[in-house]
Amino acid sequence: MRELLDTIETRQQLVRETAERLRDQIARLTEQLTAAEDTLKRLDVTRQTIVELTVEDGTAPPNRCVPDTPRSWPPSRKPRKDSAPRTSVRRWAWALSHGTPKAPAPN
Repeated sequence: MRELLDTIETRQQLVRETAERLRDQIARLTEQLTAAEDTLKRLDVTRQTIVELTVEDGTAPPNRCVPDTPRSWPPSRKPRKDSAPRTSVRRWAWALSHGTPKAPAPN
């Protein structure tokens, strides 16, 4: 009987440790998600401001020159499946460092 109780106690400790590791993971992921959402909000506001300013100037809004899909990454730069997803900021930084297509000149 004592042996059975010891086995249960050992399993309980293992499950407690697993639960604690999962809580830590959730906390880290929550922080990353919050940071990504904040960055997205700032980029949305920046984009809206640029569009509003160009419309006020009477010029056409800028063309979108950086695709949003991860498929746009060159194969050598694609994130691994087990790595954190790249943020919009990182995509912009990559596009700027590798040259972005120029928007056509206004007529």
